[in-house]
Amino acid sequence: MSAEYAPELMAFVLDLREQGVSLSRRQSELVCDGPPEALTDSVVTRLRADKQALLELLDAESVSVDSGLPIIAPAPEDACRPFPLTDNQRAYWVGRSPEVTYGGVGIHVFFELEAPAFDLPRLERCWNVLLERHPMLRAQVTGNGMQEIAGEWPLLRIREKDFSALDADEADRLLGALRDGVSHRCYALEELHQAELWAVHMPGGRCRLLASQDGWCADGLSVQVMVQELAALYHGEALPPGPGVTFRDYVLAEQAFRSSPTFARSLAYWKKKVRILPPAPALPMREDAERRFREGETPRFVRHSRRLPRHIYASLETRLRERGLSLPAFLLSCYAEMLGHWSEDQQFTVNVPWSNRLPVHPDVNRCVGEFASTTLIRADTSGETTFAERAEAIRGQLWTDMRHCHVSGLAILWEWRQAHGLGPETLLPYIFTSEPEADNQSFIASLERLGTVCELLSQTPQVWLDAQYNVVDGELYLSLDAVESMFVEGLPALMFETYADLAAGLAEDPRLWESPSPIHRLSTSIKYSEYAGPEIPIADLELERCLESAARQRGGEYCLADAEGDMTWSEARQTVRELSGRLVDAGLAKGACVALLLEKGRWQSLAPLAVLLAGGTPVPLAPE
Repeated sequence: MSAEYAPELMAFVLDLREQGVSLSRRQSELVCDGPPEALTDSVVTRLRADKQALLELLDAESVSVDSGLPIIAPAPEDACRPFPLTDNQRAYWVGRSPEVTYGGVGIHVFFELEAPAFDLPRLERCWNVLLERHPMLRAQVTGNGMQEIAGEWPLLRIREKDFSALDADEADRLLGALRDGVSHRCYALEELHQAELWAVHMPGGRCRLLASQDGWCADGLSVQVMVQELAALYHGEALPPGPGVTFRDYVLAEQAFRSSPTFARSLAYWKKKVRILPPAPALPMREDAERRFREGETPRFVRHSRRLPRHIYASLETRLRERGLSLPAFLLSCYAEMLGHWSEDQQFTVNVPWSNRLPVHPDVNRCVGEFASTTLIRADTSGETTFAERAEAIRGQLWTDMRHCHVSGLAILWEWRQAHGLGPETLLPYIFTSEPEADNQSFIASLERLGTVCELLSQTPQVWLDAQYNVVDGELYLSLDAVESMFVEGLPALMFETYADLAAGLAEDPRLWESPSPIHRLSTSIKYSEYAGPEIPIADLELERCLESAARQRGGEYCLADAEGDMTWSEARQTVRELSGRLVDAGLAKGACVALLLEKGRWQSLAPLAVLLAGGTPVPLAPE
């Protein structure tokens, strides 16, 4: 709707839409359709009185909708009226229930800072300024599954603990116990507050600040805005006037937009794309992981992180400029390579949350709210193309998906399950979080204006791995939040180190870009098994002895068949002996490596046995 129309008229239309009433033009007439209880005498009277203005407003809205953007109508007078949850918010609300498999987790961000001393009264005042400035920090879920902003609320207080008189080890132990709880909070969304601040006084005059914020009301960009403004307020800097639009305004406009041709085109795009999207990567899991979580175990996240130094990041920026790649597209490609390195299947789907704020108002990027959506990216690391080609393919997908960003990530996920006949238990739990930076200042850089960053952690229901990044003072901060107990012991740490090594390697070595298997050039070990169960002793048997035993017991039975015909166990033993003798006669030294470049067939099976029998070490090579 155009700003030239009276706000009260726009608010009237939005109020009708909230009640299920739609207005449309039919030639010169105003058509009203909706539940009878919403069409009261006063509503009908106003519709008749403002008919011409409403028709003009609908015409303007039609023009704006055809431009591809929702129509937003700021309505500050309705700020505390209930409004619908977004798809993401509803998922986060349901996902924190322990009844949901891999749930019992609130979407959540935690940080811990250290400083010689914090001005706690000032810090508390600054946080409460944010509560007043950003309505979604006072949001609650209502009994009927809507959300509303509290008009009155209690101040958020910083709680304190004093461990300064304890010895260092005991103080660290108690701090760790407090951190373990605060970093994994799961708040009741029907109550205020969904945030928590602790100040812990430590030996030696140090102070630790622990902060917890639920993410159902604030996406990644919102948290960046909050921390940036918190740091500015703490240092006595004036903030600009608050945003001239609210998350509530945005949600109502976005919901009305779902009947537009633009939304229909985006939905049609996703209905087509999801048909070709494969499942999530099949990574090595603990054998009992699914059973434990179905029986009620709550996922707990652990962060792995590393900073790539300035000279490496500077080199990376140069390579990305040369290749026309953005940093998110590059890191997503590295993440896909890492997943593909351990995945049983080389074609899989990665879940990519991103800040999906349509430019419907100049202040939309300064708002706090859960605007985020997700896109689903198809990755193929089968080795038939180079890393550079795969990165370009992912970049192309990202750009195309962004042009069809009007459909929520949860709706896309539902379409994917429908297209493949899958139930709600089928997840895409490996995510790469791509968030823009607020005013080109990263979340971590803003935190470092308050103190030294000691700990960071995020968590999300039904997510197992979450890769994130920040640029901080010319360095590239990479992180991976992982549900450790899902995977083979030590695997998340190994995967993260591989991911970080690959990003650094590609920054410094241009040859890796042209390799079909860049990770293999990093000499990273692989656990191939999809599931890891308890350790079972394996008999100390040599393959050549197994062949001898089989030949004695089943000599006349067939053991293999190929294009050359069938071969019995006795024939196989004789062939291996003859080839082994020839290798010995040729002077094969004990332990020497023998390269085997063989097409599929009997010799792929027999030649390694012959090398072993001759005392050598077989080294199979791929014919391609």
